[in-house]
Amino acid sequence: QVRCVLVWLPPLSVAMRTCFAVVVAALAASAELALVPLRDSLAVCTDGSQAGYYWKSGAKKSKLWIVYLEGGGWCWDKDSCNERCGTHAKPNNSTMCSSNAFLKTRPLSGIFSPVQDRNLARAHKIFVPYCTSDGHMGNATAMGRHFRGAAVIQSVLRAAANRGLGAAPGDQLLFGGTSAGGRGAMVHLDYVREMLGSAGRNVEVLGVLDSPLWIDIKPFSKTFVGFDNITSSVHSYIQNPHLDQLCLAQNRGFEWHCMFGQYRMPFLRTPYIVYASQYDAYQLGNNVGH
Repeated sequence: QVRCVLVWLPPLSVAMRTCFAVVVAALAASAELALVPLRDSLAVCTDGSQAGYYWKSGAKKSKLWIVYLEGGGWCWDKDSCNERCGTHAKPNNSTMCSSNAFLKTRPLSGIFSPVQDRNLARAHKIFVPYCTSDGHMGNATAMGRHFRGAAVIQSVLRAAANRGLGAAPGDQLLFGGTSAGGRGAMVHLDYVREMLGSAGRNVEVLGVLDSPLWIDIKPFSKTFVGFDNITSSVHSYIQNPHLDQLCLAQNRGFEWHCMFGQYRMPFLRTPYIVYASQYDAYQLGNNVGH
């Protein structure tokens, strides 16, 4: 049995009727997307290898597009980045840090292959694998590594425009992600039309944000440094270009707040649907310690 949550968003037509498959675990069908390397010199993974995206063309007359960002945590200092990616002398070639082991194709289910929504099934589909270790947010180098998530998203959106997104009025884009991908989508959401260039004027954007809502509480666990300290550390070196001027103005001295769900979500202007569990296993696991 398929269960879903529907949120009514009056500004959108197709999307507001959709039971978003991103929150549904019972959809077994999958779509096969093919890897496309990016050519932008800044669109690179943490190890400097070229990033890419997975693509599947939709129905010929479809005006609906999906761009969805993969999740997978991040790193925030030398030790955590070494644990995630391996050392410079001995990299682990994890797909979280490198494109060297990217599969040529990815079978994707959920929002990419819904069994009960014809509009989503016919959409043009882009999946952005996560290899930048920065929540898809950065555009900098630090600790001898690349943190170019924002540059990757910019390059992906440019590629989508080259494939026809925004070529004519009436296109709709579901822009979202899960976990780290949800947090990255949150940060970029209000900038998507700008990132699309001239094509953006023809595109209506809706956010699909799965689990971006970190809550700022001090951890009970003595072994966890806290989501606040982690986010502040990442903010200090990734040079996030999309922090929202109003958010920054209201959080002077705490600019990292504008990368943090509890503080950033109230500033979003683009319509969105958000999925956040009251019993978030990741946050509870770290803050409580079990």
